[in-house]
Amino acid sequence: MTNQTNIARRISTHLLILAGLALAAACGAPIDGDAPDDPPIDIDASPIVHGAPSRGKDPAVVALLLGDTGLCSGTLIAPDLVLTARHCVSTTLASVTCPSRTRHVQADRDPRAIRILSGENLATGQVLARGVATVTVPSTNLCGNDVAVLVLDRAVTTIKPVPIAAAAPRVGGRVRAVGFGLGEAGVGAGEKRAREHVRLVEVSAREFEVGEATCSGDSGGPALDDESGAIVGVVSRGTRPCDAHDARNTYTRIDVHADVLARAVAHPQRASRVGLAAPSSSANVATDMGAGCEKAVDCTTGICVYDAGGSYCSRQCGTGDRCPRGYRCRATTAGAATRACQRNP
Repeated sequence: MTNQTNIARRISTHLLILAGLALAAACGAPIDGDAPDDPPIDIDASPIVHGAPSRGKDPAVVALLLGDTGLCSGTLIAPDLVLTARHCVSTTLASVTCPSRTRHVQADRDPRAIRILSGENLATGQVLARGVATVTVPSTNLCGNDVAVLVLDRAVTTIKPVPIAAAAPRVGGRVRAVGFGLGEAGVGAGEKRAREHVRLVEVSAREFEVGEATCSGDSGGPALDDESGAIVGVVSRGTRPCDAHDARNTYTRIDVHADVLARAVAHPQRASRVGLAAPSSSANVATDMGAGCEKAVDCTTGICVYDAGGSYCSRQCGTGDRCPRGYRCRATTAGAATRACQRNP
C-alpha cells in the first residue's frame, strides 16, 4: 500500500468538501421553448449532497498534502503558484465562527512540508512540487481573509494554470466547485470531485455563500465561474451536518485580495517569473453537459436525462437561468419544482 493511499485514509476531518446542486426553478409559464402540451421529460436527479468525479476536466485543481495526515485543495494560477485557503497553510483554531475578532491563526506551517499532487485521486496522483514560501493576508482572523498563495520550489509546465476572474461575484451567478473530498456515504476522500452550475445565494464585501451541502475534504478548493472558467473564490468553511437542508458553504472572494496575488507574483523565491493568466472569453469551460450517463451521480451537473436518443448529462433551469444553446428548458418527471435542459430535436 502506498504512502499516498495511507494519507487518503488518514485525512483530517476538519477540512471541507464539495457540495450538491440546489433546486433552482419553479413551475409556471413555458420557458425556453416549452410548449404547454409537451410531456415532462424523464430524468434522474442526484441528492443535494455529493459531486461526481472530475474525470480529467479540472487538471489545474491539485491536492495539498499537509505532512502525512492532512489534505486540502488548491489551484495552479501560475506555473509555480497555488491558490488555496489560509487555514490550509497554517495551524488554526478547531472551530472558526464569523463574524468575529478572534485570533484564528495560531502559526504558519512550514511550506516545505506541503506537497502538491496532481491527478484524479491521491492513490494514483503524482507529486509535482513542494512549497518554499506562503503569501497571506496580514491578519490572524480568517473571516474574509481565508486565502493564501503557496510558492512552489519548481515550475509545473505540464498543466495550464487557471486565470483569476476579473469581475466580482454576484448573487445568482453560477460556479463549478472542485476539490478532493468525501463522496456518497462519507467515502471517497482523496478523489477529485466536482459539481457545476452551483448558484451564489449571498455576496458580502469579502465572501460569498452557496446554498449547498458541504462535507470533509475540500478546503481551499476553487469556485470557477460557469461562463469564463476563472476563479472567483476558494472554500473557507461550511455548516454541519453536511446533508442538512439549510446547509451553506462559504467562499473567500479573490477579487478583494489583489494585493496577495501581486505579492505572490513578485515573490523573490519564485522558480518562474511568469505572471497570472488573464481571463479569456474563449476559455475552455469544464462541463458534463451532453456527456453520456446512466444515472445522475455520473454527472457533475447532477441531472441525467433519459431521452429518445439516449441518456446524457444535463442541468436544472428555470426563470432567469436559461439553458445553453442547443437545449430547451422542460418540465420533468421529478416534480413541478425541477425543470431540466433537453436537447433540441
